[in-house]
Amino acid sequence: MHRTAIIVTFDRLSCAGLGCYGNEWIDTPGFDTLAAQGFVFDNHIALQVRGEGGGLTHGPRLAADWIGKLCDAGVQTTLLHEPQSELTIDHAAFDDVHDCGGQDGLDVAASDLPFAKLVQRATAVIGGDSSSDRLVWLSSAGVPDVCRPPEEALDLYVEEFAHREIDWESLTPEEFGRQPAIRAAYLSLVDHWLGELRAAVATVSGPVLLIVLGCEGQIWQPVPRRSPFPGGLESQSSNPPWLMWGNDGSVMPGRSPALVQLTDLPPTLLDWWKYGAGNSSPLSPVFGGEGRGEGASAPSSVPSQETLRDNGRRLDVVVDQPREQTTPWRAHGPLTLALSPEDGEEGTEQCAGPQLSTLNTQPSLWPLIRGERDALHDAVATIGTNGAMSVRTLTEAVLFARRPSLDVAPDPADVRCYAKPEDLWDVNDVAPSLPDVVARAAVWLAGRAEKSAGTVAVAGSSR
Repeated sequence: MHRTAIIVTFDRLSCAGLGCYGNEWIDTPGFDTLAAQGFVFDNHIALQVRGEGGGLTHGPRLAADWIGKLCDAGVQTTLLHEPQSELTIDHAAFDDVHDCGGQDGLDVAASDLPFAKLVQRATAVIGGDSSSDRLVWLSSAGVPDVCRPPEEALDLYVEEFAHREIDWESLTPEEFGRQPAIRAAYLSLVDHWLGELRAAVATVSGPVLLIVLGCEGQIWQPVPRRSPFPGGLESQSSNPPWLMWGNDGSVMPGRSPALVQLTDLPPTLLDWWKYGAGNSSPLSPVFGGEGRGEGASAPSSVPSQETLRDNGRRLDVVVDQPREQTTPWRAHGPLTLALSPEDGEEGTEQCAGPQLSTLNTQPSLWPLIRGERDALHDAVATIGTNGAMSVRTLTEAVLFARRPSLDVAPDPADVRCYAKPEDLWDVNDVAPSLPDVVARAAVWLAGRAEKSAGTVAVAGSSR
């Protein structure tokens, strides 16, 4: 039987609006059913965050060499994208690329929204006969900063305006489009069409894997703060959703608090083909490796304490129990960071961070899904606007308004630290009481953030 993998990426999608992540007033049965029948990652950390009208001009730049390997192995690859989607990936790597059109607006039918058009085209693609395995990627802009849902959907959450005593007729179009109730209406329409996609996927014969994730979150509910938040790196923006579902028994219902990033997507897909299809998979000789059935080698273990060295400085990582080897953040390659005009120079910097290029050295998510591991990464990093960076572990989020240096201790005014997962809304800054945690995070980031000689021109602000 031919295998079909379907990826749905949203440039912006907030966990805060989804029932499967705790929201109690927005109806999202499409996402919630997918979560109930599949697997949920609670700590998907964005590679980069642009924030509300932030300075970064592009979404994550994803290397496409792994797409080429799938094509070489006989997998039919199709990219369906919205014109507004900012996910940067080499379209030439795919066999077929389709701009699916669509538009927002009060006078637009729900079936003409950009994500609706994506799903309609995807339904036609996966519903047709295929003589080979298929990868179908839907690239959506997600929920925009300023939403313009069809008029038929405006009254879905109109009670929210009454509750907040807001006179919506007095709002400007931008103020109107940023209201939580209007975003909720738009999200409900996106959820409806995700449900339509899931229904179409359920009719596909053969093994199917469906992955739905956000590349970046979104400020759903602004939190009053005494001072500006560094680089738009609030958890609402840096913690988007990640859901997986399969019909072949590979994805059992469950959820994991493990740290994951977009860089884990390619090896996860490749492993699904390589191991899920057994020895008959055409990808096995392409990517190598043994299957995970009998005779598969056992994963390596680490002692209860390991010592990492970064430019001569000692970092102790204490592990309560022996576990399978996790990959340190330093294993990732460079991520392209587009500078804002306010930074005083045009071009891009190569900052330390994940990029989807090196496949054989990256772990996949299947050990987490099967319960064989409790973690893949000890820590992950996110790049914000105007040079801000953050390190996220399971217990802390450490944010730096400016890139840390190995030579100079960070200014306390430029640092924030929040306990995770307790401090969901990033309210209680505990950086003054955790100087060792802050120092270790600063060394970690400073040792990786090196400029690249290559630069390209920066376009105007994308939002």
